[in-house]
Amino acid sequence: MFTNEQLSNLFTTACISLCLLIAIMIIGLTIDTLILDLSYKTYAEIDVILCFMLCSYIMLSRIPSKDECENRSKSFEPSGFRIGLTKYLVLPVTLVYMAILYIYGLKILFLWELPNGIICWSVSGLALVVIFVLFLLEALRKKGTDSYTLLSCRMLPWLMLPLLVMMSVAIGYRINQYGITPSRLYVAAFNLWCYSAFVYLGCRRNSWRLNKVAISFAVIFLITSIIPGANFTSISNRYMQNAVKRQLISAGIKTFPADRETFAKAYESLGRKSKRDIYEKLNYLDSWNNHDLISDIIAFPVHDNESYYYIDPIFQPYMSDHKNTDIDYLYRFQQMDQYHMIPEGCSKVRNINKSFYDCTIKDRTITMTDDHDTIILNIKHLEKLKNDTCVTISMPGDSLILIPEYININVGTEGGNEKVNYCHINGYLFKK
Repeated sequence: MFTNEQLSNLFTTACISLCLLIAIMIIGLTIDTLILDLSYKTYAEIDVILCFMLCSYIMLSRIPSKDECENRSKSFEPSGFRIGLTKYLVLPVTLVYMAILYIYGLKILFLWELPNGIICWSVSGLALVVIFVLFLLEALRKKGTDSYTLLSCRMLPWLMLPLLVMMSVAIGYRINQYGITPSRLYVAAFNLWCYSAFVYLGCRRNSWRLNKVAISFAVIFLITSIIPGANFTSISNRYMQNAVKRQLISAGIKTFPADRETFAKAYESLGRKSKRDIYEKLNYLDSWNNHDLISDIIAFPVHDNESYYYIDPIFQPYMSDHKNTDIDYLYRFQQMDQYHMIPEGCSKVRNINKSFYDCTIKDRTITMTDDHDTIILNIKHLEKLKNDTCVTISMPGDSLILIPEYININVGTEGGNEKVNYCHINGYLFKK
């Protein structure tokens, strides 16, 4: 009864919050149009106070006491709409989806194949829906007057067990094949919890305690998430760090963290599968703005501090399972100060911060068009320029001059010829 009341309160307060949000938007638009401009910060503060804080207070004030729940449970009767919605819409849809998963299970059993990884999410979602359906049918089950409801409550928990076995095979194979990650550990823990929850619901069909199921789920989630050093994230990070170190030690690295030159030499001595595996683990551990998790392994970042999409060239050929010959060229030049000498003879200037995809390349020279201006860059010339210096690049004819701050070029191959996948330029274009 308490859970039923809380779900009703949640729905009520969500409706109130939505109505307040719409009212705030209409009032704010009127004030903006007729009186004065309101800042985004003002809107955010009003939304937090009215739509979140006030509605949270309303929901907390509507929490029933134990005596109120007991009194209401004696005379509680689910509405006809709720009964009809559950029996003739939610439950049939759930059974149809369950039947689809059973058909898939029979298919892979007949073909003797391993289940697709997506089955983990499908079964997990179905498990939560089944528990919710059982909660909605609880009032009818207690009365024991509806055979359709009683049969559903009795059979649904047991019908989930074969699907949970298929989910166990899928997640077990992926952990064995690719190692552990926090998401895989959470899915495995949820899978084990579902076994115990549905066996409990199946065996105790005449005396359910759904609150015990919810409490057990919350306890397991907290245990696997908040214990310092023993939560799933910490466990998976340590596993990946140790796995990478073991592979690098086998490649000849004896001291950590390894500098870029030492790492590159050892990395090239490994097979393609090992290279791919090391890259995936380091790529997972590293972040473009936080390198703490790899600082004990390598002394250089996988992701560049200033470019989210940049990956160190050492790893680029092994970013996918197939052989990748794409090459990434990254050039960082000195940023222009507030004042800068305008190139002689130039009368126009504009900022350019754009990625080009329709580029042509011939003899290492890239040609691209921007707003009727043709920009031409030669990779050999760029490689001779010093990073962190202010450089000037003149286009043929000297009518257009580029002072770049950042250039990123990705070059691949297609049909044996070079192809520019993209070219990103950030800087200033001067025109005579």
